[in-house]
Amino acid sequence: MSEDNTIIENELKKLGYWNDIYSKKNYFGTGPTKLAIFAKELLEKNSLQKILELGCGQGRDCLFFAKQGFDVFGFDISQDAISFVEECRIAENLGNLKVVVHDVTKPLDFNSEFDLIYSNLALQFFDLNQLGAIFDNINNKHISKFEKEYFQQNLESIFSDLK
Repeated sequence: MSEDNTIIENELKKLGYWNDIYSKKNYFGTGPTKLAIFAKELLEKNSLQKILELGCGQGRDCLFFAKQGFDVFGFDISQDAISFVEECRIAENLGNLKVVVHDVTKPLDFNSEFDLIYSNLALQFFDLNQLGAIFDNINNKHISKFEKEYFQQNLESIFSDLK
């Protein structure tokens, strides 16, 4: 089997795994996570509005953010997950939430800038090379000036607040 075929086969296995999990509604629970509540406080404290969520899954956090009035763009590799979020978005009339199927390891095909790039329980599934590609894909093209400056100045206190 060629290296390209092995890569494709591995990617299809991953996709099948996630689609299987997300075929069950609310697989990881409902309501916002602790990190989402922390992020909401950070967003409100600094008058920020636009969120990009990487690996939004079934939308626990992106739905929470949208219900709080933030503009949210979320994506996930699983069509089942995105279909579930889309059903919720429509049922709750959340016009400030947009979700699409997208592989986080691939470049985003738009030039929007976000106040917060958010991901909870998604990035730990990638190795260092993949993480490097992911961060390159969202670097200066999508990160607002506030986010760059804030995290450079407050990185240590952010992590101590999460303990």
